[in-house]
This record gives sequence, C-alpha cells and structure tokens, in this order.
Amino acid sequence: MENKKRIRSLDILRGLAILGTLGTNIWLFTYLGCFLQAENTENCSEIYRDLQALF
Repeated sequence: MENKKRIRSLDILRGLAILGTLGTNIWLFTYLGCFLQAENTENCSEIYRDLQALF
C-alpha cells in the first residue's frame, strides 16, 4: 500500500464537522424527545436554555 500524505488542516476540519454533527444530534434528540414524552413542558424549556448555553 502506498504511503499517502495527509492534509492536517483537512483532518482538523473533518473532526470539527463530526463534533458539530454530534452536538446537533444531542440537542435535537434531547429537545424533541422532551416534548414528545414529557407531561410537563416547563422542564423542556429549562433543558433548552441549558443546551443553548452550551452551544
């Protein structure tokens, strides 16, 4: 197998994209799941504010 030279900056951008996707998925599943399963939506607004503060 040929030893290919990797572009470090491209690897960093790919890593950031993966982390961004992970953060978005965590936010979506937490926020939407809260409203689908919770009887009391007051807790959902607190979770939403906390997640907005993180990201």
